[in-house]
Amino acid sequence: MSAVSKVVLRALTLYTPKIKSNLAFDNSSFTVEKAEADNFPIASYSHFPVIITESGIPWPPANLYLLSKLEHIKTPSPKTLESIANDLVTFKRFLDTEEISHDFFPKRRINRPTYRFRAYLVEEIRNKNIATSTAKRKMSSIIGFYRWLLKQPTFQPEYPPWNESERFITFHDNFGFTQSKSVIKTDLSLRVQEQYETDGINDGGKLKPLTKPEQRSLAIALNACGNIEMTLIFLIALTSGARIQSVCTIRRGDLSLSNIYMGLCIVHAGNSTLVETKFNKRMTIFIPLWVMEKLITYAQSPRAINRKANSPHYKDDEQSQYLFLTKSGKPYYISEKDPQIASYRSPPRGDAIRQFIKTTLSTELQKIGHDFKFRFHDLRATFGLNLIEQFTDNLEQGDISRFDLLMLVRERMGHQKLETTEGYLNYRVKNKNLTQAQNNYENFLRELADNA
Repeated sequence: MSAVSKVVLRALTLYTPKIKSNLAFDNSSFTVEKAEADNFPIASYSHFPVIITESGIPWPPANLYLLSKLEHIKTPSPKTLESIANDLVTFKRFLDTEEISHDFFPKRRINRPTYRFRAYLVEEIRNKNIATSTAKRKMSSIIGFYRWLLKQPTFQPEYPPWNESERFITFHDNFGFTQSKSVIKTDLSLRVQEQYETDGINDGGKLKPLTKPEQRSLAIALNACGNIEMTLIFLIALTSGARIQSVCTIRRGDLSLSNIYMGLCIVHAGNSTLVETKFNKRMTIFIPLWVMEKLITYAQSPRAINRKANSPHYKDDEQSQYLFLTKSGKPYYISEKDPQIASYRSPPRGDAIRQFIKTTLSTELQKIGHDFKFRFHDLRATFGLNLIEQFTDNLEQGDISRFDLLMLVRERMGHQKLETTEGYLNYRVKNKNLTQAQNNYENFLRELADNA
C-alpha cells in the first residue's frame, strides 16, 4: 500500500510573506517579512494537518484545499479538518495503488478517479471492511475536494468528475411543518445499506440505544471496574444525553445546586462557555439534581483534588478547571479554547474513554455473561429513548400530545431539527420489543447509579 501519510502542525501561523532583496556587489541577500494575511480571519491555527506523499513531499492540491477551509469566517475545528485530511489520505493512497492521477478524466466514465474511488468504497462496504456511514463521509470529502478544484484555474478536466441533477426533498422545519427544497445530487452517491444503520437513530451518526438489560449490565460492569471518573462520565451521558465532548469539558465552576429548572440543574454549553458542543452550538445541558450532588461530592474528594493539583491546565483559575482529569492531570477531552492545546502533539479527544469501553469494560461485561458492543455516543440515544419511555403512559392516555413530547425531548437533547427528535419516537414504535415501559424513570436511573 502507498506510504502516503498525514502530519500535524501544532501551530500554523497564517501570514503573507513579502520578500525583499538587498543587492550588494555581486551577492544577493533576501529577507522575508510577515504581513497580515487579509484572506484569513485568524492569525494562527492549532493542529493543522498536512498530507505527505509517498515521495516525502507535501501534496499541493490537497494541502491548498485544506488551507482554503481556514479562509471562511467560521473556521472548522481541528477534528473536522483532520477527518477531511484522513479521507484525502485514503484517496491519495488509492490513486497511487491504482497508478492514476487525480486530474486524469478520460472519456470513459468508469476510468475517472472519482468513479473508480466510488467503486472501491462500494467493494469495501460489501467486504465489511468499512461502515457505510464512513464510506459516505469519505465520498463526500472527495466531492468537496473536487468542487474546490473546479474553481481553480489550473484544474481543467477534459470530462466532468460526476453528473449532477436537481432533486426536491421534503423535511420538517423547526416548528414541525412540512417543507421542501431543491438539492443538487451527484451520481457518486452511495446507496449500500447496513443492518445497523437501518435499525439505528440518526443523531450525529447512526446510534443504537441500549436495552434495559444492557443498561443494567453496564451499571454492574462499571461498578466492578471501580473507576469513579468513568462511572460519573457515563452517568451524565445516560441522564442528560450530552455528547462526549460536553461531558468531559464540564468545569468545576459549572457545579451548582442553585441554577435549577423544573428540578434539573442547568449547565450552559457552547458559544462563549468553556463546555464544548458540536459545532460550538449554544445549548443547555439538564442534569438531575441527584447526579449533580454526586458530581459535587466527587469534586471535593481527595482523588479529584490530587488530580487537579497535577494538572498543568488553568493553574490559577479553579472555576475553569476540568472536572474530569486523568492521573497525570490531563483532560479526557481537551477544549478547542484551552490555551495549552497547541502543546499537545495529539490533543485528547476522548480516546481514553473509548479504550476503556473496548478493553476494561468489555472484559467485565464478558464476566457477567452479557457481552455486547456499543459506542459512547449510543448513550445519548439511550437517554433519548429512556426519556420517551418515561412519558409512555401519558402519551397513550392522551395526557400529553405527540408534539408536546417532541418539544420536550428536543429541548432536553438540544436538537436543532425536529426530524432528528422524531427519529426517536419512530424508533420506539418500530422496536417496542427492545424496551419496556419504565414508569419510574428516576428510580431506575438511581438504581443504575447505586449499582455502579
